[in-house]
Amino acid sequence: MSELRGNLREEFSDKQYRHAYADESLNTYIATQIKVLREQQELTQKQLADLTGMAQPRIAVLEDINYSSWSINTLRRLAEAFDLRLSVRFETFSSLIPEIETFSREALKRDKFENDGWFHKKDVQPAESAIWRAACLDVGQELAHQHKNSRIVEMPRRTGAAALAAGGR
Repeated sequence: MSELRGNLREEFSDKQYRHAYADESLNTYIATQIKVLREQQELTQKQLADLTGMAQPRIAVLEDINYSSWSINTLRRLAEAFDLRLSVRFETFSSLIPEIETFSREALKRDKFENDGWFHKKDVQPAESAIWRAACLDVGQELAHQHKNSRIVEMPRRTGAAALAAGGR
């Protein structure tokens, strides 16, 4: 993959090229992830269309890597149908390289809410999880302990004003 990095480092010096490359990568990523998520949830295009209020041919278009007219509204409808959240953010061009290098069917899969272990296990998370690292930064401490062969942590509970400020109950 270092050859890819070397080639892109040189080619990305051209502004028009790097933006076109990023656009094509984004289109491929979104279209492929829609198809992967649909198949992961064992949905047909027609079933996904019904869940989103779209027609089946529209789903086929959205799964085409050559499609480029994405709307946030459409992506929100898909996210809701998949029971996932939509994330849209601005990134550096260098962050595109690892995305390309790790692009795979497995990397695109996501568990819908009912299968999201973080919400369905009583405050226990792998210590290496991004959620745990964020929580540690937030509360300024790590409450980790050993459990059998895997390291797990108990998530600190927020109470009072801290819970309300963080959106808790």
